[in-house]
Amino acid sequence: MYSIDIRSNKPKTYPSTLKLGSQDISRNQIGFTNYYMMINSKPYFVISGEFHFSRYPHQEWEQ
Repeated sequence: MYSIDIRSNKPKTYPSTLKLGSQDISRNQIGFTNYYMMINSKPYFVISGEFHFSRYPHQEWEQ
Protein backbone atom coordinates (compact mmCIF):
# COMPACT_ATOMS: atom_id res chain seq x y z
CA MET A 1 0.00 0.00 0.00
CA TYR A 2 1.26 3.48 -0.85
CA SER A 3 0.30 6.84 0.53
CA ILE A 4 1.16 10.45 -0.27
CA ASP A 5 1.41 13.05 2.47
CA ILE A 6 0.36 16.42 1.02
CA ARG A 7 0.47 18.40 4.27
CA SER A 8 3.85 19.93 3.47
CA ASN A 9 3.86 23.08 1.32
CA LYS A 10 7.28 22.30 -0.10
CA PRO A 11 7.67 19.01 -1.96
CA LYS A 12 10.77 16.98 -1.24
CA THR A 13 13.03 16.92 -4.26
CA TYR A 14 15.55 14.26 -5.20
CA PRO A 15 18.71 14.69 -7.22
CA SER A 16 18.52 13.08 -10.62
CA THR A 17 20.99 11.18 -12.71
CA LEU A 18 18.58 11.45 -15.63
CA LYS A 19 19.17 14.40 -17.91
CA LEU A 20 15.82 14.41 -19.68
CA GLY A 21 13.49 17.30 -20.24
CA SER A 22 12.22 19.90 -22.63
CA GLN A 23 9.63 22.59 -23.12
CA ASP A 24 6.19 21.98 -24.64
CA ILE A 25 4.40 24.31 -27.05
CA SER A 26 2.78 26.12 -24.11
CA ARG A 27 6.27 26.86 -22.72
CA ASN A 28 5.84 24.47 -19.76
CA GLN A 29 9.08 22.95 -18.58
CA ILE A 30 8.85 19.15 -18.51
CA GLY A 31 11.53 17.06 -16.82
CA PHE A 32 12.19 13.80 -15.04
CA THR A 33 14.04 12.62 -11.97
CA ASN A 34 14.75 9.03 -11.01
CA TYR A 35 11.50 9.09 -9.01
CA TYR A 36 8.92 11.26 -10.77
CA MET A 37 8.05 13.52 -13.66
CA MET A 38 8.17 17.30 -13.17
CA ILE A 39 6.10 20.02 -14.81
CA ASN A 40 7.36 23.55 -14.18
CA SER A 41 9.67 22.21 -11.41
CA LYS A 42 6.76 20.64 -9.48
CA PRO A 43 6.45 16.86 -8.96
CA TYR A 44 3.87 15.24 -11.21
CA PHE A 45 2.86 11.64 -10.65
CA VAL A 46 1.31 9.74 -13.53
CA ILE A 47 -1.04 6.90 -12.62
CA SER A 48 -1.55 4.41 -15.40
CA GLY A 49 -2.30 0.78 -16.10
CA GLU A 50 -2.45 -1.68 -18.93
CA PHE A 51 -4.43 -4.72 -19.98
CA HIS A 52 -2.82 -7.65 -21.80
CA PHE A 53 -5.67 -9.04 -23.90
CA SER A 54 -3.48 -11.94 -25.01
CA ARG A 55 -3.36 -13.18 -21.41
CA TYR A 56 -7.14 -13.12 -21.02
CA PRO A 57 -9.43 -15.85 -22.44
CA HIS A 58 -10.49 -14.77 -25.93
CA GLN A 59 -14.05 -15.99 -25.24
CA GLU A 60 -14.43 -13.10 -22.79
CA TRP A 61 -12.93 -10.29 -24.89
CA GLU A 62 -16.34 -8.83 -25.83
CA GLN A 63 -17.27 -8.45 -22.16
